[in-house]
Amino acid sequence: MQDGLLHYPFRQPPKVVVTDLAPGIAETIIDVWPEVDIVADKFHVIQLLTRTIEQTRKLISKEDKHKKIRHQRRLLMTLPSKLKDNELEERDCLLEDQPKLQELYQALQDLRKMYEAKDFHEGDRYFKQWIQKYMYGMVPALQKVAKTLLQWKKPILNFFTYGLTNGPMEGTNNKIKVLKRKAYGYRNQDHFFTRIRLECKQPF
Repeated sequence: MQDGLLHYPFRQPPKVVVTDLAPGIAETIIDVWPEVDIVADKFHVIQLLTRTIEQTRKLISKEDKHKKIRHQRRLLMTLPSKLKDNELEERDCLLEDQPKLQELYQALQDLRKMYEAKDFHEGDRYFKQWIQKYMYGMVPALQKVAKTLLQWKKPILNFFTYGLTNGPMEGTNNKIKVLKRKAYGYRNQDHFFTRIRLECKQPF
């Protein structure tokens, strides 16, 4: 990765780099570009919690059928405002008598609320409140997430300065994966690149 960054094709280094939470990636970027600001991608920060919720849910619902599992996952991952009344009732039944899952679910909603902050100072306040609330709770998996967020505090809060995410890039990568899967691979690489440009509406 460091070699790839050293061959960055533009004259001036970037001012901001948005990255996931992979270990060592921020340090590598700083080693190459000491003045750059790192932004932790919003999607990957929230994904820390959604994955933890899913792991906990699986332990609770080991014997459920695949269709039911997908439905439960949707109930827990979807914003409450986008669920219908009957779905909210199903969600409440799923969380009932499951204190660990309840705590994780509430932590997810509170983290999403943090990202609604209007500026850096409000985001910093929400971040501190989230850490104080969940760092010393009774759910070890949530404590682990809180420790990771603390390690990434500055890049997470940089989001409120720059408002950048990797959303467009993630979307492009997904389109490329779908194209490749639909075609069962491409023998001619030039044809593949042309198809990517057409699909992603990029100039030739």
